[in-house]
Amino acid sequence: MNLLSTNILLVICCLTTGLMLLVAQSIIRAKRAALAKAKPRKKKKPSKTKKPAKLSIRKRAVLKSRAAAHAVRIHQYTELALAITSGLALSLISVYIVRQYFASDQLPALLWLMLLPIGTTFSYLVISFWHTWQHILLALAGLVSAVAFGALLINQYYGYYPTLDSLFGRTNSIQTIVLHVNPTAPALRSAELTENSYEPANDQPDVGKLYSFVIPGSKSHFAGRPAVAYLPPAALTRAAPQLPVLILLAGTPGSPLDWLYGGDLKTTLDQFAARHNGLAPIVVLADQNGSQFADTECVNSPLGNAETYLTEDVPSYIKDNFNVSAAPSEWAIGGLSDGGMCALLMTLRHPTLFQSFLDFSGEPGPEVGNKDTTIARLFGGSAAVWAAHDPTTLLTGHSYPTLGGWFGIGDSDLPGLVQGERALYTAARQDGIAASIELVPGGQHTFYVWRQNLQDSLPWLANRMGLTLCETSCKQF
Repeated sequence: MNLLSTNILLVICCLTTGLMLLVAQSIIRAKRAALAKAKPRKKKKPSKTKKPAKLSIRKRAVLKSRAAAHAVRIHQYTELALAITSGLALSLISVYIVRQYFASDQLPALLWLMLLPIGTTFSYLVISFWHTWQHILLALAGLVSAVAFGALLINQYYGYYPTLDSLFGRTNSIQTIVLHVNPTAPALRSAELTENSYEPANDQPDVGKLYSFVIPGSKSHFAGRPAVAYLPPAALTRAAPQLPVLILLAGTPGSPLDWLYGGDLKTTLDQFAARHNGLAPIVVLADQNGSQFADTECVNSPLGNAETYLTEDVPSYIKDNFNVSAAPSEWAIGGLSDGGMCALLMTLRHPTLFQSFLDFSGEPGPEVGNKDTTIARLFGGSAAVWAAHDPTTLLTGHSYPTLGGWFGIGDSDLPGLVQGERALYTAARQDGIAASIELVPGGQHTFYVWRQNLQDSLPWLANRMGLTLCETSCKQF
């Protein structure tokens, strides 16, 4: 059930009710003020002789009260106009700041309109402090409703919480890890052997489970946030087979949990496992940044030794604590946005560790500003070190016959990103990489695209890893 379709009416009702109460209160106050000063007028007998027009005290009081009520209405309209104008200014300023900070990301074209109700109600809240406590309460209620309304619109654009269950975490129950490595379990390497000969054990559950744990930066000294692992049903039995591994990275800003909520990872993997006797890759959601707004670009730099963490600490921890295959052909790394670039870069720089990658809407290469700024901040001012971490350079004049990759992006994403993804795909094919590219029609830089990319690439990836057969044929683009 979509969040917007279930809650939009509630939010609109809250906003409408608040405005109606505010208007009603203003009208009542104006009428009370007029009635308090005006008394019923008695009919006078017509005078036979005309006298000079002279207003009575009562009539002057009535006219004065009407003028006061009119002044109150003018004052209210002025305040409303001021609140809307201030709200528009605040929303435009907010959009400008956001675009400066996230210049490389695609933002909603109507972001200013999504923020306008918040700015307007906030401005009215400030104005209401010169009025009664009723006005303040109504302004607060309007601000809360406006924030909820704006959040729903932004969520509708990005698709971060696709369902109410994902919003409240009911589909992503994460448990403390209690696992034992079973190094003697048979490694299932052939797709034909795995799919046709694997018999689910009696203790195999119907769905997979999520486990959270901290991967220490033993070699990198990098402090990553807690990782999360998805174990498919086949991995939860006493005689579990060794399974391939997929490491997934989120974007910047972001966290490993983005794949659970926006990516709807568990649902996708549970559905895939249900079609393949409980078989699916073990998926580890690792952290390449260390905090929500940090940006290491997955390289070793003064910002953190993220590359060493992803290529040494994380794989070592997975091999020591999970029943996984050690064959490079059964290891893959993927990601969305900034994480997609990282996945491609880690595979090209470490082809004996990862032999498959998923690059969803990734940038052309590491960047924290323009090229000169990037070289100075990330690579110590060395253009040679930058070139050694530039995917385009790594794909020029090299051969990677053992690698495979899936590029995915919305065709309505930022033109530079779409062109960059196309160019990387072409270069990868020229270097012997078994690459595919998926352009989602109308897709932008959102989780709607990345969920579809994951669903479409998973059968191809599992088959490439030697885990499953394709249902009919592995969908390629």
